[in-house]
This record gives sequence, structure tokens and C-alpha cells, in this order.
Amino acid sequence: MFWLARPPYLRRVGAVLAVLVALWFELVPEPTVPHPFARTDLTAGATVTPGDFEMRAVPPGILPGVKPEGVLATALARGEPLTPGMIGQMPTLPAGWWAFDVPIPAGVGAGTEVRLVVDQEQIPRVVIGLVVKVQEVDDFDGNVALVAVPEADAAAAASAVAQGSVAVLVGSGG
Repeated sequence: MFWLARPPYLRRVGAVLAVLVALWFELVPEPTVPHPFARTDLTAGATVTPGDFEMRAVPPGILPGVKPEGVLATALARGEPLTPGMIGQMPTLPAGWWAFDVPIPAGVGAGTEVRLVVDQEQIPRVVIGLVVKVQEVDDFDGNVALVAVPEADAAAAASAVAQGSVAVLVGSGG
């Protein structure tokens, strides 16, 4: 009496539910959060604002949150995400120090301590300086930075920079 057997209603309902649950997991979008990505190539020491970044959707927890304002500690290529370790605050001009533009070696960023070797009448003199801000320049002119020096050495260092008789030393700081 096979035709009198009960049809497998529960199996059919279970199969339909399994298919609906699978479709739901496939079609429901993953939750995302906005995160800043570089619009263009950015150099180390550059001052950045939110306009330098585009917000892209990423899954939550993949990248730590960061506010896109401050000074870049490392270079950032176009399309790379910004992370908290890549950004810092602009160093302030120490009290009693004066700042002026100085040609600097490549790779020097804001906050770096430098030594300016000032050639005064054939007698070299070392002046301690602090890179306050790296200026945006083209490849032809080289890198230029706003460097702060103590007031006592400001006139001699600025004069040497104007005459082109200054060398910039960058060390490990140790």
C-alpha cells in the first residue's frame, strides 16, 4: 500500500527553508564602514587634510579607524589605506626659535632633527635644527623644508642658506 503512505511534507519544508536561508546569506550585503584611501601619491612629511583622501567601504574591524588630518610619517601611494601609524601632528615651532626654508635630503619628514653645517669665513659651525614642515616642490628644485633653529644661530644659518654654503646632516638621533 505504497500510495497510502504519508507524503514527506516536513522534508520538503526543511529543504525550502534551507534554500531560503542560503539565499539570504548570499544576498544580504556585508556591513561596511568608510575608511580613508589616498587620492594621489603623498610624500612623507606632507600635511594632509580630509580632501586628500577618498572614503571607501571596508568590512568593520579590518582597518583601525583614523582621522585623516596631520602630517604623514611615511609616504603613501595612490589607493593605499591610511592607518594610525602613518599620521602624526605637525611639530610646533619651539619657543625662541626661528624658521626658514632650507634644501633638505630626500626622505626627511616633519619632526626630524637635522644638523646644519654653516660655513662662515672658512670655519664650519654646526647648528641644530628641527624640520617643521616639508614643502611641496617639483623634482627640478629638490626638497625644501621649513627648518627651525635657535634664535642665537638663526641669522648665521639663514645667511648661509641664502649664500648656498650650508650642508644638511640627517642622523639616527641616537
